[in-house]
Amino acid sequence: MSLDTLIPDLYAFIVRLGNDQLFLYNFIKTWGWLVLFFPITWMAHLTFVYSRIAKNRAKWKWILLAIDVPKDNEQGPRAVENIFAQLAGAHGSQDIEEIHFEGETQKWFSFEIVSIEGYVQFLIYTEKGYRNLLEAAIYAQYPDAEITEVEDYTKVVPSAFPDEEWDVWGADFKLVKQQHYPIKVHTEYEDSMFKTFHDPMTALIETMSRMGPGEQLWLQILIKPIGIAWKEEGYKLVNELAGKPVKSKANMLGTVGQVPGKIWDEVITHGFGGAPMEGVGEEKREMPSNLLHLTPGEKSGIEAVERKLSKIGFSCKIRILYVGRKGYFKKSNAVQAIVGSIKQFNTEDLNAIIPDMSKTAVTAHYMFKAMRKNWRKNRIMGWYKSRSHWAGTKEFVLNTEELATIWHFPVTKEGQAGAPMLSQTKAKKAEAPSYIPTEHANPFDQKIDSDAPKGEAPPDLPV
Repeated sequence: MSLDTLIPDLYAFIVRLGNDQLFLYNFIKTWGWLVLFFPITWMAHLTFVYSRIAKNRAKWKWILLAIDVPKDNEQGPRAVENIFAQLAGAHGSQDIEEIHFEGETQKWFSFEIVSIEGYVQFLIYTEKGYRNLLEAAIYAQYPDAEITEVEDYTKVVPSAFPDEEWDVWGADFKLVKQQHYPIKVHTEYEDSMFKTFHDPMTALIETMSRMGPGEQLWLQILIKPIGIAWKEEGYKLVNELAGKPVKSKANMLGTVGQVPGKIWDEVITHGFGGAPMEGVGEEKREMPSNLLHLTPGEKSGIEAVERKLSKIGFSCKIRILYVGRKGYFKKSNAVQAIVGSIKQFNTEDLNAIIPDMSKTAVTAHYMFKAMRKNWRKNRIMGWYKSRSHWAGTKEFVLNTEELATIWHFPVTKEGQAGAPMLSQTKAKKAEAPSYIPTEHANPFDQKIDSDAPKGEAPPDLPV
């Protein structure tokens, strides 16, 4: 039965429902249970699926790896970009049975930069099954790197606030514009004339190395491998910016959406003897592209979006925490410095990364401020410790080039600014915090037995 033959019958059924009260009563009495059946069935289904996901994720074993590169590192962000590209191989497509009955979901990574009282360490938090993939990707670019499994540094800090000894501030970051607009990438820091690279990571490391006694600054970048479906909206954006017509794919929802218009057309034609509305059913004429009339800035914007679409993308979330012992906690200095360091990746014409103050930041105004702040502190700390990829600000896509700009090992070759407080394979210059055993010069030097049982990450479920 075609849609055109179904419309008159549907119209007659609706008219009868409106005119015949007994028919309407019998219809509701017989089929009214369907109104509640579908929502209840859907909620029961979701509960079952999430329970399977929780059961499956409880089996995952997470490990924390400390990454040290040679002191005289000449590898720039392009090497780390290759690492991210190789990690895209961790992407797996789950079918309906694997998701809904076995609870399988895509695993992710957490790339972190941590400063403990000024000692800066690059870390990667990963599921144990991905360790070989991760180490192969790093050693391929940094053959002399040292990869050490260490204890989770977040265990030292309490999870519940208020606390007599500790205080915390944190927030998630978000993109200002649509995710297909890129941020400032590392190629824009290269001076082709003088063949120099002004490493943006130097400012970030310098900020983190300024943490004093009793202070810690944590940066977390969660990345989850995804497919290429995210690019479809990006191609539409390019066509829209170029003034080209955007063709939408026909689907079931679009077909159903035509029903009200056709019913109205049927009412006008058969009920009032009129003619169909002018333009109904007619195809729109395709407008020519206005690419020749774009300004240089508009053209460069289109090129930037196309460049982002040309590279592998990851579903990402960025989170920062500033933790300190009371008496040493200086929120204004640390937070402003770290936010300022991240702002160097922003552009006015394309995209920018900013803290999501209203939804995730530890802040409150007006009523019950202390209680609401403590609630937000507990929440952001829980998100960070569990490396939660779903909680907080909505995920957004960054490609390998953008990720390598934000997270890469600083270039410390001759003539480039170094990072004196950074953990490196040949230089460990900061003293350990007071609560770390003094026989270790590096708080992350305490290696753990890779064969020992690891702690299980709490289940991370969508709400």
